[in-house]
Amino acid sequence: MENLIDRAAELNAKKKEIDTELNEIKAKLKSNGVGTFMGNKYKAVVTTRTTRTLDQTKAVQVAKKLNAKWLLKEVVDEDVLEQSLASGEIEAKEFADCIISKSTQAISFKELKGV
Repeated sequence: MENLIDRAAELNAKKKEIDTELNEIKAKLKSNGVGTFMGNKYKAVVTTRTTRTLDQTKAVQVAKKLNAKWLLKEVVDEDVLEQSLASGEIEAKEFADCIISKSTQAISFKELKGV
C-alpha cells in the first residue's frame, strides 16, 4: 500500500508541474486571439465559448413585476420559465436583461496529417 501512496504522490507532483507549464503555454497561445496556429507536428485552434446563465435576482424582480407567481420558488424555476416562454405565456424580451453571458477561450490541438 505504501508503494502506491508514494507512486501516487510522485505522479501528482509531476502532474502539477505539467499542468502549470501547460496552462502557461495555453495562456500565451490564447493571448494571440482566436484563430488557428501551426506548429511542426500539431496545430492549435483557439475559439471563444459563450455560456449563458440566468441572473436570478433580476429574474425574480421581473417575475414579481409581471405578477407571474407560478415562476417563483425561492428563485425563478428555469424549467417552468422555459415552458412559459415556449407556450407564449410570457415574452422572452421581458427577461432579456436577466441573461448573463460569459465568454472564455478554449484551445484544442490536432495532429497534422502527413508529418
